[in-house]
Amino acid sequence: MVLAAGALTGVIAGCGSSSNKAATTPSPTLAESPTPGPTVSTTPSATPSNTATATVSTGAKSASCVNGWVQPAPGSDFYQQATQALQQSQGGNAYVVKKVRYFAGPLPSGGIGAVYYLDVQDPRLSARVLLVSGAGPASAAIARSGTTGWKDGDWHGFKGTDPAAAVSPLPGIPSPGKWSGPSYDPVGGTTPLLSPSLTGCLDGS
Repeated sequence: MVLAAGALTGVIAGCGSSSNKAATTPSPTLAESPTPGPTVSTTPSATPSNTATATVSTGAKSASCVNGWVQPAPGSDFYQQATQALQQSQGGNAYVVKKVRYFAGPLPSGGIGAVYYLDVQDPRLSARVLLVSGAGPASAAIARSGTTGWKDGDWHGFKGTDPAAAVSPLPGIPSPGKWSGPSYDPVGGTTPLLSPSLTGCLDGS
């Protein structure tokens, strides 16, 4: 999977832990040209409208979630950006998404990244999905539905350097969707996808 035309670049500001802070946080916007994977630009959006910043709930800042997290309301900018990134990664549209969460902060690879978490309940893809943008190649990870948080053994990561292709069924994930490999362990492996200051942003997810 590739989250920009070949790579994701730039720095994304962290999201706040309240709806007021979320309203002033620049949000990643999707590039116009389709690619094999989701394409995210790091250009800040125009001044957000009330719809753009609407949230269902938020998570407080903590040592393991440095900027807190936002659960955007359906129809808001964050929600639409997340679902559009998912659609671009899979080459389809109108996926059934149960929940979206957005957070941002430092990445293990360096720099600041923006993260979209989606709980997807669709015949074409039924899994918990993480889409991560930052400097360098984009990354993604999926876990079976019914799991929670960021636990070793639950998640399968994809580095986004190979052409996107349908993934064979994984343990507990009969419909894992279409991703760009190679695959790897994003939690307990030598190159974790999330830093310790972001892993708590998935608590209760």
